[in-house]
Amino acid sequence: MPFELGLSVAWEKMGRREHLWYVFEAKNRRLEKSLSDLNGTDTYIHDGRVAGVFRELCNAFVSPDPQPSSK
Repeated sequence: MPFELGLSVAWEKMGRREHLWYVFEAKNRRLEKSLSDLNGTDTYIHDGRVAGVFRELCNAFVSPDPQPSSK
């Protein structure tokens, strides 16, 4: 789906509104071979397994903002 990924990246670069995108891949280093324009992008490697997909989804959606506290 390189075309759809390109659309997503272009939408973010246009800067009209906040847009986040993530790259998930089954095999490590395969992205660099097929889409060298994305070198330096954090890729979430799920190893082609369901548990790996859920693991990487959880890793992708961790918020860097401070989390609410119960105080």
